[in-house]
Amino acid sequence: MAIINTGQTFAPTDTVTNTKLQDIADAATFDDPADETSLELITGGANTGKLGVKDDGITPAKLSTGGPEWDSTGNLFVTKVVAPESADRLLIRSDPEAPGTGTDGGSQFALYSSDSDLADQIFYRADFHTFNNIAGDLQGSIPYGAVPTQPQHFVRKDYVDEYAFTYSGSTGTFSTTAGTFVDLDLSSIVGSNRALVILEVYDSSVANSIFYRTKGSTLVPYAGTTYSGWGAASGTLGTSDNGGTVVVMTDENGIIQHRADNTSTGVKYTIQAFQKLLIPTP
Repeated sequence: MAIINTGQTFAPTDTVTNTKLQDIADAATFDDPADETSLELITGGANTGKLGVKDDGITPAKLSTGGPEWDSTGNLFVTKVVAPESADRLLIRSDPEAPGTGTDGGSQFALYSSDSDLADQIFYRADFHTFNNIAGDLQGSIPYGAVPTQPQHFVRKDYVDEYAFTYSGSTGTFSTTAGTFVDLDLSSIVGSNRALVILEVYDSSVANSIFYRTKGSTLVPYAGTTYSGWGAASGTLGTSDNGGTVVVMTDENGIIQHRADNTSTGVKYTIQAFQKLLIPTP
């Protein structure tokens, strides 16, 4: 069937003029298009009689082979997004304005090029402050802020939680044996791993000086007493909540050792803070 309606018709006795001949084309309109999947006939307004592209009339296959794809929900599927050579970054932003400000805002993800002041850095900004993995578990936090003026790095929250210096406040007691190293297992608090531990140690059944070390260490105080070990790893205790603060590293099982000048009982301790230690991989 014809898809063009000519703008002029002739009867057998009509006079042919140049205007009528020109109107055959100039005043022509389209009939229903043959390709009704992509095109439609405009039936109203200034463009009546013209062909238009239908809503959803362009499919990915009509653009190019291997071009971007999308679905009816607005999802876009691409294999590569490249910023222009002149740009210093590739920016993905969810909202052109921050609420109520009229300035650039919304959740942002920027990849800086090697030519930018923040070469090869990744920047995140969001109206929200957390993100989850595919299972819905909390995995990280994202600060809201301006575009960075110096390199920034994104760190997984579970990694920070595991290796950050952590307040404890846990308490316990132990006994000492004069001149003998005795184990003190802190693994229930610091974990069965190497950890740096800050301890408040105080009170004792008798006045005492105690030296601390990592289990497995061969370090001993000079001259056979604890005095030469004084510092961050030693302290002198009294019988009325007198004592001090020590810093010591556990072994791979969360255990430290102590050696005292005197045998005593009821030595109290408070784990002020600890940090699991990262073991480098060769």
